[in-house]
Amino acid sequence: MFEQPDDDNLETAVDLAAKALVADPGLAGIFCSDASNPFGAARTVVNAGKVGRVSIVGMDDLQETLTCIEDGVIAGVKAQHQWEVGDWAVKYLVAMNHKVPREHATGSQMLTKAELAGWRQSAQGDRRDRCPRRRTPAPPPNLP
Repeated sequence: MFEQPDDDNLETAVDLAAKALVADPGLAGIFCSDASNPFGAARTVVNAGKVGRVSIVGMDDLQETLTCIEDGVIAGVKAQHQWEVGDWAVKYLVAMNHKVPREHATGSQMLTKAELAGWRQSAQGDRRDRCPRRRTPAPPPNLP
């Protein structure tokens, strides 16, 4: 088991995932606990040629992450209902001089390739971006 915080920094996430793959070449899965970590792990797994051999699951629904789910690089993520989280945070801040609950469940949804079409249509719209697996190499510069 390998556990290191990436402080929600993409480059740190890439670096930590690479270190985990070097430390355990037979690594079967990576759990990512913040928004940038799944995409960082996906970059590393793609670059290492281990798509399909290292399963990635994580948190949050960044555009890049959703594209990587569609491409089969990330198995799935737990997407929070961030609008509801924000709505309740504002309501509780307004009511700070009153009794407010210590916890408030706002829900989340597991997103896999099978659920993405409905997720995009219902609430999130088309939030496509680039997964590293979709990128084509840049053409070489024109040399004299």
